[in-house]
Amino acid sequence: MQKSINPRLVAGFVIAGFLVISLATQQEGMIGYQAKHAARRAVLGKYRSDRMYQEEMRQKSIEGFKNNPHRKEFLKKHPGFLKAHPHLR
Repeated sequence: MQKSINPRLVAGFVIAGFLVISLATQQEGMIGYQAKHAARRAVLGKYRSDRMYQEEMRQKSIEGFKNNPHRKEFLKKHPGFLKAHPHLR
């Protein structure tokens, strides 16, 4: 007499397999997240906080705009730009 496979048992193994796979991929995602933030902290090493970094990048971008040789042409094409962005004057 041949035994038949219990369908509940098969369904249980399939669900368990999916759970194991999802946990493994989720763990991998967390490791990637931690690595990305560790790299970011290494880059931001000379700054005490993210805000200080953002402020310095903002200042660099303002200086870059003010020193841009094509600035006058740009402002002719976009006359309301300085009214909308007074910090770039």
